[in-house]
Amino acid sequence: LDAHPVLQAFVASFRATLAGDLATLQRYYHLSLEGGPSAWTLNLLPRSAEMASVIREITIRGSGKQLQEVFTLESGGDSSLMTIRGDSAP
Repeated sequence: LDAHPVLQAFVASFRATLAGDLATLQRYYHLSLEGGPSAWTLNLLPRSAEMASVIREITIRGSGKQLQEVFTLESGGDSSLMTIRGDSAP
């Protein structure tokens, strides 16, 4: 990942959120947090111009310690939504 700083920052958004690593999140992103423990939204805006040229924003939603959604908006306008389920349903 050291050879690909944009990918490194993207992976850090997941790892640091899951680990509760605020320092790492702040190294790569401007943060804003809304809501409370039962329903929260964390918005990540890239700090570096290089990252911002690829990713415009990452929005992570969850409840308590459980991540539920990760929405990624790319700078070109494309987007993706990953839904994370805690049960074993298909």
